[in-house]
Amino acid sequence: MTQGTLYRKYRSQGFSELVGQEVIRTVLLNALKAGEASHAYLLSGPRGTGKTSTARILAKALNCEQPMQGEPCNRCRLCQKITVGQCVDVLEVDAASNRGIDEIRNLREQLHFQPMEGRCKVYIIDEVHMLTDAAFNALLKTLEEPPAHVYFCLATTDAQKVPVTISSRCQRLYFRKITAADIVLHLQAVLQKEGRQAESEALDMLSQAADGGLRDALSLLEQALTVTEKNIQAADIRRLLGVPAAAAAQAMLTQAVAGNLSQAYASLAELLGQGVQAAELLKQWVVQLTQALQHAGHNKSGEQAQHFSLAQALTLLDVCFDIDKRLRWHEDKQLLLELTLAKFHVALQPASTAQYVVPSVQDAVQSAQVKEKVKEEVKVKVEGLVSGNPSLAEIKHRWKDVLSAVRQVKMRIYMLLCEAEPVAVDQSTLWLAYHSGNSFLKEQIKEPEHMAVVEQAIERVMGQKLKLKPVMQGEAVGAAPPVEQTGEKAPVEADDHSAQRILEVFNGKFV
Repeated sequence: MTQGTLYRKYRSQGFSELVGQEVIRTVLLNALKAGEASHAYLLSGPRGTGKTSTARILAKALNCEQPMQGEPCNRCRLCQKITVGQCVDVLEVDAASNRGIDEIRNLREQLHFQPMEGRCKVYIIDEVHMLTDAAFNALLKTLEEPPAHVYFCLATTDAQKVPVTISSRCQRLYFRKITAADIVLHLQAVLQKEGRQAESEALDMLSQAADGGLRDALSLLEQALTVTEKNIQAADIRRLLGVPAAAAAQAMLTQAVAGNLSQAYASLAELLGQGVQAAELLKQWVVQLTQALQHAGHNKSGEQAQHFSLAQALTLLDVCFDIDKRLRWHEDKQLLLELTLAKFHVALQPASTAQYVVPSVQDAVQSAQVKEKVKEEVKVKVEGLVSGNPSLAEIKHRWKDVLSAVRQVKMRIYMLLCEAEPVAVDQSTLWLAYHSGNSFLKEQIKEPEHMAVVEQAIERVMGQKLKLKPVMQGEAVGAAPPVEQTGEKAPVEADDHSAQRILEVFNGKFV
């Protein structure tokens, strides 16, 4: 084989070469040995776990001229042609780009033709969940009762999107994530064939970064081989992946918890300047705190477990998970990590100290605002009690409640009322003034239906029935200008000379 990429060069060619999928290997080998292979398989699982490779191996096993206990020989003509993708009886379809009903109809028309080279025809449909609903419906009947010489292998990374009517007609095989230990063993075997070596710590980091995908692990290994011409060192992998050293991440965590935030920030800036990825640093903290969580309470605990109790580790993990949700979308990742370090310190402070120190200024401001509000409400209530009627100040204070009550009845009246404001009140009448230019709104609010709605809202909110009088700003409000009900009588009329004279002589006032 001449492929340059490692994951193609070292693709599994037999069931015995499948990595980390022992159950699937046993199921398929037993079925092939008994000659009872299912007409359709649904291969589901994460990326890079061997789904397409298994489908090709199955196609070779079904057509192999010299099978050995269910295993393809990989030496006969058909095995070799299937390996290089030149067998006309094995058709691979990418459902992501051939997802319509027309492609499935063309496939269905070809099913009834007999195989040209081997014993059977195998159709491998990759990413089958990408098919449209119409395409699934077109495939339904064919998948249920295909010709005897036809086999289907449907591969998907999202089995939940495959209709139940499709999955119920297939034998489902779930591919699990490959363990880090299995990935390391496979990478060591590949390095041996390539004549190269790597430190065990470097291979451990590659297996962790692959997240259970063997193809990803081989791709990362290929990058690592191009980074250095010598043996692969752990430092090379850290530079390649942007992973911080465990000791540096642990030291930063300890500094933050101890309150040395300036030192922790300096260490953070230095690591990020060296190319360390923010997500990788956060992941390293999660790993270390998880280790502390696992070893909490044991005598033989790691160094990290000596710093944090079970409750402390849980608290810090919550901080990490909260920041992780925001990290991938935030532009200033350094700022978020600095915030994380600060939260590490605050989260482990005693509850009484944290409640007093952190929100003290905010609490003081809120307390002052509450006191001022209560003082204003008391003043308004007292003014109303003195006169027995709601004062203008009380009406203005509760005018938002009146507007809200009107809005619940009719939005149009609410919009008309928003441009007016209370300007005067007496025992039975409330004057509303409209600004100049809003005369049309004043005329609209005068309609009896509108007036009734507003007056009812005022009565519900203020507890007293008042008659509404819309006016324009600057216009006289009634025959005699009303005054606020503050306990004082209105000034006497100018033509009442006797009363006016008595007031002047005795320097008095009406009570």
